[in-house]
Amino acid sequence: MKSILKILLLSSLATLMAFSCEKGKQVQQEEQQKQYVTYKAKGTIIDIFNDGCNGDWLMIEVSNPKNIGLSGITPTKKGPVKYENAIAVPFFSKLGLPDDIPDTVGTWLYFEYRNLEKGENKLFLHLPVELCYPDYVSPPAMPYIITKIIDYH
Repeated sequence: MKSILKILLLSSLATLMAFSCEKGKQVQQEEQQKQYVTYKAKGTIIDIFNDGCNGDWLMIEVSNPKNIGLSGITPTKKGPVKYENAIAVPFFSKLGLPDDIPDTVGTWLYFEYRNLEKGENKLFLHLPVELCYPDYVSPPAMPYIITKIIDYH
């Protein structure tokens, strides 16, 4: 009786191990196959934010496609700039994009972008974080992640 119980227990354990290994392989394959949905856009960098109150990001006025960004006014060094379709993207260096792409005001970009994933909002932060006036608000822009820069000038 004991030997039958041992055999039954060992076979149950072997079955559980086989299913758990198969489940682990399936999860790993799903993660490898996970592809981000990317979109293409064209636009010009109109402002750069690099401080504890605003964070570390670039504001891009998108010319195509329309209606992916937000409208507002940004107080640049040359005076206020009104925009109609602005997006916010982290600095290229934080995204692993090539270092030779200029992240300066006036740079025109043709790029692929995607929506933010959970936890990626930390890419927009400036460290160390500073205490700011409570009535200070950054200019509005829709956040995205650039995955590839196709062309620039």
